[in-house]
Amino acid sequence: MDPSNLLLANRATVALKYKKLSVNMKKTCLKIWFNSTCLRNHLIPNFIQLHSRNTSTRAAQAMDSGRLHWLKEEIKHWYTIRDHLNFQLYDTHLFLSKLFHHLELDSIISTVKEKVEAIGVELFEKLNKKLKALFSKKGSQSQRFSSNNTNGSNFTFHNRVVNLSNIRFSESELVMIRQGLKHNPRSLDQPLLNQFKLDLEVILQKNQDNPKFHNI
Repeated sequence: MDPSNLLLANRATVALKYKKLSVNMKKTCLKIWFNSTCLRNHLIPNFIQLHSRNTSTRAAQAMDSGRLHWLKEEIKHWYTIRDHLNFQLYDTHLFLSKLFHHLELDSIISTVKEKVEAIGVELFEKLNKKLKALFSKKGSQSQRFSSNNTNGSNFTFHNRVVNLSNIRFSESELVMIRQGLKHNPRSLDQPLLNQFKLDLEVILQKNQDNPKFHNI
């Protein structure tokens, strides 16, 4: 092959490589933006799919943690790709500067930039639609959760005391009964104990001839 043709082919190959690297860099940066926005707003992209048959609260919490961990690892992955692309773009740009005159190089970079921006706008619109859908989905889930909580807040418990007898209890008696069988009343003070002792002695004296009280 003619050396001049070989040089032209080499120049075209390097220019095309620079374009592909620039496009990949734009896509990578937009994916980092998309995933970072999801993480910042606690949104889970559709590509993250974790399922479990366990419906317990602990299982749901573990699934949420797993999804967030997946998303963080995805962001790290794209940052690694971005750094690698940066090195490749730097080397390719240096190679282009050796193959082309600076005016030609400026023209190539300008053309590539226009094409990359057009591709970036199209991809941004797609990712932005996905974000809006995720925000809408999150809003509907929050609304359902709020509705469930509202329904739960209207729940009323049955009365703790249901009187099935013909006896009417006073309010103070009902208060005592509502405490339950395990309730331990507070200790009586000394004056009440003394009065109780006197009343008991009076009852015993009045009933000292009653056989029922002989064993007391």
